[in-house]
Amino acid sequence: MAGGISYHASPISNIVTSLQSDRNLINEDLAPVPLDQRTWTMWSYAALWTSMAACIPTYMLASSLIAAGMNWWQAVLTVFLGNVIVLIPMMLNAHAGTKYGIPFPVYCRASFGTLGAIADYFVIRRCKLDTADLYRAEGIYRYHSGFSYAGIAAFLLAALPCLPGFLLQIGVLANTHPTFTAIYQQAWFISFGLAFVLYLLFRKLSPAVVKI
Repeated sequence: MAGGISYHASPISNIVTSLQSDRNLINEDLAPVPLDQRTWTMWSYAALWTSMAACIPTYMLASSLIAAGMNWWQAVLTVFLGNVIVLIPMMLNAHAGTKYGIPFPVYCRASFGTLGAIADYFVIRRCKLDTADLYRAEGIYRYHSGFSYAGIAAFLLAALPCLPGFLLQIGVLANTHPTFTAIYQQAWFISFGLAFVLYLLFRKLSPAVVKI
């Protein structure tokens, strides 16, 4: 017990034992955390976020903004707004983990297959996962031999527009169209939105099995 958070794993051991036939998909670290061990509250997550935001890179960023011409309150406000904006996708991405007690690699199995996210979890499955099937080799998340072609294709196609800008950045290309440079500079937002739409489109063409 540390800071009110229990690290004893005996109930998790029982879960692992009950799914021994699919041992390659589950272990003590990947098993869902039982309800009685989920002791974090809203304040625990708020404290974690605050600790992550108040770090050396944040201080360096604020200092560089002041060096670039901002005054102290403009730099602080910019850093604060940046952390609030980033908090939104962080909360969306963490919803399944906190609701079902599963780690992110297991959560990704719903989108990419057991051997491989948000669009699948929130839009297609309406925040409903069959937790046990995430650990079964022959469960509904097996898709095609353990891989979700829809998730993989959406990921690769969404990353493709960023490739010219990336190659320019590392010196492989001497120049490229300014549009690709702009796309690369906003790669996280553009690729996320594009992958989101593409995944929903692919799932419409090839529906996933949904258990509610």
